[in-house]
Amino acid sequence: GASAGEPAGGSRPARPEAGATPEPGAGLASSSPPAAKKAKGKEAKGGSRFKGVYVDKAVASKWKASIRLEHKEVHLGYYENEEDAARAYDKASICAKGFPKNLAIESYADSELAAVRACEGDVEKLRAAMGIGREAKNASRSSKHRGVCVEKKTGKWRAEIQINGRKESLGYHSNEHDAVAAYDRAAIVARGALAARTNRPVEEYEGEMATLLAFEGSFERYQATLQTKARRSNQYSSPFRGVRRHEHAQKRGAVSVKWRAEITVEGKKKSLGYHATEREAAAAYDAFARTLPGFNQAWLNFPAGAPGPAGNERTEAAGAAGAAAGAAA
Repeated sequence: GASAGEPAGGSRPARPEAGATPEPGAGLASSSPPAAKKAKGKEAKGGSRFKGVYVDKAVASKWKASIRLEHKEVHLGYYENEEDAARAYDKASICAKGFPKNLAIESYADSELAAVRACEGDVEKLRAAMGIGREAKNASRSSKHRGVCVEKKTGKWRAEIQINGRKESLGYHSNEHDAVAAYDRAAIVARGALAARTNRPVEEYEGEMATLLAFEGSFERYQATLQTKARRSNQYSSPFRGVRRHEHAQKRGAVSVKWRAEITVEGKKKSLGYHATEREAAAAYDAFARTLPGFNQAWLNFPAGAPGPAGNERTEAAGAAGAAAGAAA
């Protein structure tokens, strides 16, 4: 038999080395807590432990919920915390399949379950009740104005217009007022002052009307000017239409700067070459613009003709103003 103090079965706990201090409870059965369960799958990669819940890199600090139904991924929204996203998935699962996958059904209030079951298995109805999907589109757009909606990911106001069956972007704006004006101007350009269905009275754009009508219904040319304006805040931009800065890397880290002229023709960018100065590139743009059908002076950088070597129209105007001020003094 086993000697006194020896556990049954003849096995003996490991003896600590001489001088070593035994750990508390060493040698006693069930004395150590079980090892923590190792994370697997998407949870190990920083994902969620819940089914149908994901981290979307495009949306910071949000949990995305979605469910796969009939071989299609159905979006269920973005949430501040992981469990709310899991609950959104469960509600869709209860709606479509009759049971949750993440949390016990007892954790849902009777009123929540009643609202889900009222959708009668139609997940689109559930999505509308949750504020997402086609039926909730008008509510989520947060704007009653034609051609304007809020981009959820950025919080900016997007303007767009339908031209020949295609949605055309009119850019992103920091406020609704600017987005509405962007749509209205484009509508006037494309359809004329009388036919355009604007959000605000056409009379509000009276001061801009001559410029807008100068495009003679060519939305393509008008949109090209919007793209140019959008680039002005960029370090490679230019205040001139159809001109942008282009840097060429040289040996030993040197950089040479050229100015590229380009113009949009039939929806495609056409290069007009690289030029030593910004003014020369602007003049090249003007020269080509004069050859286009339906040419209008309003398209030009220099409606009065290319300026002399001293500078462009703006610097010449500033010089004239300075001279006048000096004469007055």
